[in-house]
Amino acid sequence: MLANGASLTLCRFSDEPFNTNEIIYPRRSEIPSHPPSAAIAAAVLAAIGLMGRGAIPRRVIPAV
Repeated sequence: MLANGASLTLCRFSDEPFNTNEIIYPRRSEIPSHPPSAAIAAAVLAAIGLMGRGAIPRRVIPAV
């Protein structure tokens, strides 16, 4: 990577250098402002709310 200069490249979507040996964690405070994450969270909460009202039937496991 050093021979090709790839290890010194900046991510094109960020102004921060990155290390390929580093674990990258999400910034949890920014997750609600990320549209795909917010949409999935809203869908999950809506499904839970509908299940609570009985609009979506719960899976019933037959007693043996």
